[in-house]
Amino acid sequence: MVQNLIDQVDFRGILDRVDADLAEAAELLGDPQAPSYLAMKARVDDLVTRSATVRGNLDTVATVAAYEAMMAEVDTLVAAPARLTQVLQLRQEQPGALFGLDTADSMSLVYPKDLTWPGTGTEPVVELARGETEHVQTIVVPYGVALTGVRTSIVGVYGPRGERLPQYLLQASVSPVGSLYTTPSSAYGRPTYTGWTPDPIRDDLTESTSRPGTCSRTW
Repeated sequence: MVQNLIDQVDFRGILDRVDADLAEAAELLGDPQAPSYLAMKARVDDLVTRSATVRGNLDTVATVAAYEAMMAEVDTLVAAPARLTQVLQLRQEQPGALFGLDTADSMSLVYPKDLTWPGTGTEPVVELARGETEHVQTIVVPYGVALTGVRTSIVGVYGPRGERLPQYLLQASVSPVGSLYTTPSSAYGRPTYTGWTPDPIRDDLTESTSRPGTCSRTW
């Protein structure tokens, strides 16, 4: 029964697409002499190995538990190339750096790992009227290395004509964005991400740590 289901879902075809996506991501690695090349290549190689392992074990999956475990791994592999490609594309802007910077608007969820984020570049634009409060997210993305004690500070806020705004006109502050580990609980069976999910309500952080494959976010 389980083997029939594996054939019907066409896991081999799914893994073929994963491998093709990883091959495209590998083309973005660039100069082998770059400081982060080996670390990023190791991430690509790890996913390639995991895909090959799943493919090699397809014929041995015989129980529901084994099928569910394989499904969880396949779901991870399907999502991984998009996130990896986004990181590698960001890295191309400064191939000699060990981490990159991006931003996102205040309504977007920037997951610390696994999923892509809707980046808005390194020069975010904020529009607000007198008395309003607006947010923008900054994202620190390590390139296969660990970053500890990550802190963000505001150097200045500039107006539409490039002039630096005085503090009495506009006040700005920075707060790290925390996360909570979430698991699906919907009674309707809607797809829900399992893992660390951004929780902007948390206000107990003063700095953050980014392990390889994760990112840090601040408001």
